[in-house]
Amino acid sequence: MNAEEIKRSAVRILAIFTAEKGLCERMIALLTEEQTALTVMDMKKIISMSVAKQDLASRIMREDRLFQDEAGKLLPEHGDGTGRLAAVAAKVGGAEGDELVAYGRILRELKERSGTINEVNREYIRSTLGYLGDAITILTGPVGDGDEYHGPGSLNGRRRSPEMVSREV
Repeated sequence: MNAEEIKRSAVRILAIFTAEKGLCERMIALLTEEQTALTVMDMKKIISMSVAKQDLASRIMREDRLFQDEAGKLLPEHGDGTGRLAAVAAKVGGAEGDELVAYGRILRELKERSGTINEVNREYIRSTLGYLGDAITILTGPVGDGDEYHGPGSLNGRRRSPEMVSREV
């Protein structure tokens, strides 16, 4: 690959990184908005955001693949196309190489931040589902004094206690 082809490849990679940076920033904004929707239990918004998150995630992965393809052209010695950014930047060299490294750092930070926010949202959902499960158990469980044991180690026969809400409901 000659110097002109390397320069064109660097320009393409910078365009890929610019697009990916915008997508990652949109993902962070969406995840932050999702946190708000989760706290107010806006189900319509949560469902629409889920679809939007999937779309953004697939677009980010597509940009990653485009980078890998372009890196594979620059670094044929990495035959599988999984070129490392440092090796690509070294091959490009100069200000463009430095810019690639800077963009790579920014993208890594954005992806880590979105991963952290997403994990917080998942944990919020898990704990909310746990609370709902506990509430359903309480509501559908027997109402009574819980006197199932008649003394140390001896179990009374199960009584049919009234329930606050029918299990069928």
